[in-house]
Amino acid sequence: MPTLLPKLFSPKKPAVRHRQIIGFQDLTAATIESISEDRSGVPRPFQLQVDGDYIGERTRVEGGVDPGALTIIA
Repeated sequence: MPTLLPKLFSPKKPAVRHRQIIGFQDLTAATIESISEDRSGVPRPFQLQVDGDYIGERTRVEGGVDPGALTIIA
């Protein structure tokens, strides 16, 4: 974490150049979908957190991206 913190606040050292971060420059939307199924073939839900808050369980989540609006470190 000590090597990442300066990159978060420096325009000259972007965080996506950190060895533990993968950047998706051309990404405009993403879908996360459960691939785990119960015996009946029904998708099992996964727990979802947004900005550190528990939102609930979902089997599918869709999101969009506003490029350059916010740097996200997970």
